[in-house]
Amino acid sequence: MPKEYALFVDAESMQGRLRSLHHRLLDPETLLEVAGARGPLGPKVAVADWGVLPDGLSEAFAERGFEVVQVDRRPRGREAGGRRRDVLRDLVDLELLARMVERFLESGDDLAGAIVASGDEAAARAVRLIRERFERPVHVIGVEGAPAADLETAATSYEPLPLRPCEPSDPEGLAKLVLVLEALERRKRFLNFKYIREAVVRKVDLAERSFEGAERLLSDAIACGLLRKIQVEDKYNDGQFFTAYALDRDHAIYRDHGSGEAAPVHEGVEEEAPAIPNLGGKGKNKPSPAEEDLPAAEEAPEPGGERKRRRRRRKRKAERPPEDQAPPPQTAARANAREKKKRRGRNGQHQQDRVGRSYEAPSRFLSDESHEEPVHLEDHEIDEETILAARGDLDPR
Repeated sequence: MPKEYALFVDAESMQGRLRSLHHRLLDPETLLEVAGARGPLGPKVAVADWGVLPDGLSEAFAERGFEVVQVDRRPRGREAGGRRRDVLRDLVDLELLARMVERFLESGDDLAGAIVASGDEAAARAVRLIRERFERPVHVIGVEGAPAADLETAATSYEPLPLRPCEPSDPEGLAKLVLVLEALERRKRFLNFKYIREAVVRKVDLAERSFEGAERLLSDAIACGLLRKIQVEDKYNDGQFFTAYALDRDHAIYRDHGSGEAAPVHEGVEEEAPAIPNLGGKGKNKPSPAEEDLPAAEEAPEPGGERKRRRRRRKRKAERPPEDQAPPPQTAARANAREKKKRRGRNGQHQQDRVGRSYEAPSRFLSDESHEEPVHLEDHEIDEETILAARGDLDPR
């Protein structure tokens, strides 16, 4: 009788990777088919914090003979800089390691090896331990697109979970989505998820007009293959890639509801982002050192620029009052405001003397605006009689 394989599933990491990368739900039936291809299966364990996973997933594993293990996130106090703060610690990887060691200690001789389904590279330590200490093969099932370098190195073999095409759950909504995606592809070269979601909320008539409803519709489009994920190299960061989305024009839904046009081709290099002006001084544009070394470029003047400046100068000259006419009250008020601003300090405060009392320059009292005709006196006109008459001490006789 052939020996059996023990199956250990980190359901939380598998569901998280499938949801974030492929907008899929973890299917226990598919997992059993892939694991059963290695040989007969014996004990099966599924570990997760089931409270954060979709409803009904734990029941689906239990119906297929899995031992469902609940792992709670526990708060842990941590001293950082003299301050105490509580953090939630995920113990799924430790529970998975404990279950594997316990199973092989009890009945290791009766097991042909282990099959581990995990999307977390932290499981590599447990995989390496079973291979080295118990000398048993360990096969790992991962998620396509998830980081798996450590798992591939530690495991006997590694294979991603196959993603089968699924039937769309909202064909009517996907038919409306096709027209919106065509318009977006004509407008932009690469489409990210948030950009599409915003357009779906504004343009598509959904039963639930919200971000959650738009995300469910896009998840359905990705799962059925109408919307494809592509990896695009970031031209600003060498070696880094970002995820973009493209409409699959060979899909049956597009053939039925699309325009039938070929994918638009965006030729030429994309425009660079405008450079942030280098501000220096009081908010003025300061040229960079490279620009200072360059000679002044001979640019053509703006059409009509000189003519506009001449018209503005003639207009200001025509509106200026004659020299023999007093300025209007509004002009005088503006001049007084400018003069008063000059007498203030940097922060708009009056000057202060040594004891901190504020005062204004005495020039304020030299100009009395109440006199229409200011009196100008020469030195030879000021005599004793004039001063006494001004003070009222001179006898009028």
